[in-house]
Amino acid sequence: MEGLRRGGIYSEAVLFDALGRRRLPTGGPVPGARLQAALAARAVVLDDLARDDAGIHMDLWVPAGPGILLLRMDPGPFLFPLVQSWPASSASAETLLVRRDGGDAVFLNELRHRGGTALTLRLPISGYPGLPAAQAVQGVEGLMRGRDYRGVPVLAALRRVPGTPWSLVAKVDEDEIFGPLRARGWVSGATLLGLVTLLALGVSLLLRQLETTRITELLARERQARFLEGRYQTLLRLANDAILTFDAQGRILDANDRALEYYGHSLAEFRELSVPDLRSPGDVARAREQFEELARTGMARFEAVHLRKDGSTFPVEVSSRLLEIEGEQVAFSLIHDITDRRAREREARESSEQYRMLFEQSPVGYMTLDAQARIRDVNSTLLTMLACGREHLAGRPFWDLMTPASAEVARGLHGAAGGRIPATQFTLVREDGTTLVVNLEGAAGFDAAGRFLHTQCALSDLTDRLEAEAAHSELQAQLHQSQKMESLGSLAGGIAHDINNVLAAILSLASAHREGLEPGAMLAQSLDTITRACLRGRDVVKSLLYFARKGATTLGPVDLNEVVRDLIQLLARTTLKRIRLETDLHDPLPSIHADSGTLSHALMNICVNAKDAMPQGGTIRISTRILADGSLQLGVRDTGEGMPEEVRRRAMEPFFTTKPQGQGTGLGLAMVFGTMKALGGSTGILSAPGRGTDVLLTFPAPPAAAATAAPGAVLREAGRPRALSILLVDDDELIRGSVVPMLQLLGHRAESVDSGIKALNLFQGGLEVDLVILDMNMPGINGAETLHGILLLRPSQAVIMASGYNDHDLGKLLEGRPRVVSVQKPFHLHEIQEGIAALGL
Repeated sequence: MEGLRRGGIYSEAVLFDALGRRRLPTGGPVPGARLQAALAARAVVLDDLARDDAGIHMDLWVPAGPGILLLRMDPGPFLFPLVQSWPASSASAETLLVRRDGGDAVFLNELRHRGGTALTLRLPISGYPGLPAAQAVQGVEGLMRGRDYRGVPVLAALRRVPGTPWSLVAKVDEDEIFGPLRARGWVSGATLLGLVTLLALGVSLLLRQLETTRITELLARERQARFLEGRYQTLLRLANDAILTFDAQGRILDANDRALEYYGHSLAEFRELSVPDLRSPGDVARAREQFEELARTGMARFEAVHLRKDGSTFPVEVSSRLLEIEGEQVAFSLIHDITDRRAREREARESSEQYRMLFEQSPVGYMTLDAQARIRDVNSTLLTMLACGREHLAGRPFWDLMTPASAEVARGLHGAAGGRIPATQFTLVREDGTTLVVNLEGAAGFDAAGRFLHTQCALSDLTDRLEAEAAHSELQAQLHQSQKMESLGSLAGGIAHDINNVLAAILSLASAHREGLEPGAMLAQSLDTITRACLRGRDVVKSLLYFARKGATTLGPVDLNEVVRDLIQLLARTTLKRIRLETDLHDPLPSIHADSGTLSHALMNICVNAKDAMPQGGTIRISTRILADGSLQLGVRDTGEGMPEEVRRRAMEPFFTTKPQGQGTGLGLAMVFGTMKALGGSTGILSAPGRGTDVLLTFPAPPAAAATAAPGAVLREAGRPRALSILLVDDDELIRGSVVPMLQLLGHRAESVDSGIKALNLFQGGLEVDLVILDMNMPGINGAETLHGILLLRPSQAVIMASGYNDHDLGKLLEGRPRVVSVQKPFHLHEIQEGIAALGL
């Protein structure tokens, strides 16, 4: 910050963060309203002249990272001297900088004939129609006669300052301009009158007064010479620049008052010097060359460094001309001190360098276009954005960098708005073919005559923001889909729970009544069929629970053919008739070690994708086979539209989908891939556009080729246990009405209650039973809470937990409790007997 202040043009440099807090330097005031406006603009902003307690200033706001840099400039050292300078000496001339504020003309700089006026003197436009400043702020340009703020008649030139709300008024008093002309006219008239009179007298008295006429003419010439000498001395005395007269050898003959002031010499001292003596030591050689040029051409104009009497130096601009007076060569040099001009040039150069630094280091891309929309200049940020060099952009129409659609919009905007381009999103194309989206805004620049010169464009890269918005939209879609699936899963879980209870009632009574019947009896066969149907229904419900995420993964022997058959039955009921289902199964097939629910879900995902790939209908063919190395392969082939290679390669990436938003999460095949990887298998996809798709699941070879049990096989006969006292706790009337008779048929003493509260009341009343069969999912106090209460009253109580969900919560209840086992609903008679046996009853 201090470095910027020491640069000379800025009186203050302050850095604010994105929240408007002053960071460097700290502790000073914060310009609230303008700061917030500049932060919102996110572009370089130059404020108008303003006055506060610290004086008059102009503020330049420059974006710096997430914050903004304030550079405050004092117009006193650089702007006002430039405005107030006049090219020649004048007693009344001055230049005014004015702007309009409502109905007033406001004077921005200090006035020559009145002090303390900058940004304080305001004159109403309507009250001063002949005031040049009032005409200028209304947009009038050119020359005019009027009265200035003093009421003095003046001649004024009016001009607008391009790119600002300011107007410039250059004025001179009429008396100063027309007074000398009137004086010279009077003298000429008097002289002419005298000559006419003398001529008349000379004619009438020619013979008698020849001598008098000659003397009169001599006196007139003398007066004219004195007049010219007086004018010459006046010119020397009043000239705003130094004037030296020197002979052919360079010896100084005369010097005006300004020369004495410039160099610090007296006139006598000047006449002891020659022109080279006025040059700085390092500039003497050039002085000789320039003196020779003057002698050769009769004129010379150059810049040099001159030496004062005190040894200091100063830059000058010299205009010399060689004349011949009364047979001798005399040179006149007009010497203008250009110290202030050099200082202004240095300041302008430094300002340009600082502007260039800000231009190049800005976080926003900038480019300058000429009147034909060709690129004239770009900053480093834009080159980085486009990944190219300046030579690649110079001279090209800026729409050459865009996609065809964006280029068409850009041409229309540039032509319709006179070079101004409103903030618009465009897509640019880099050399490597990649694209980026930018926000482009262009401001038009004009010359003093109002002619369009160029367009200054600012480009902000929107690629990251748009990608973030797209990712956010994608996540929203995935969340929406997840919520839909969660709702559907909850619904499926509730349905599965109710179906389980229905199947449990049927299976309990069927398995109980099957006891004791001969295997070949017709009733026994019917009950076996009912039992097999219930067991298959239980497997279907298990798949439904897996879909609802209510079942935990349980690894065990799985027959792939059975998984395919169950899925085919489900698909036959749920897919439209336009989809044909075919199977080609190798039978018998060795069992694999897996979870049937997980496999069913994976196979369902593949089949749903296959159905979606055949919107006009087609065939899904599912096959199983044993490969040469003993591994098993399950294949799903569809006759759909197929996939191009770039889609096939990414098909198993998480969240990758080609379906419209809301119709797919992109997780289906990714879950299939994860399932197969967990089982030690592999997933392959074969596809081509127009040739359909094959998805191949390869499972590792089973350790032993064991044949899968025949579907619906009845469990083995179990030995009849001793008679027990059993309490059944279940809120479903069908369960209580079927399980109690089943237990009684086995010879047990059984009773039931419909809630956990009633069961706890019985135990608190002193009930003692050998076994409690407790439903896991009940309203009010659930199975887990009821189990906790029972074990507090009877720590050694034997309990069988019954649940339609094979979930993790149930597994946690069994940990560390050897007197508690579980059975899955719907349960078979023999599964209850196995649970009793596991408890040692």
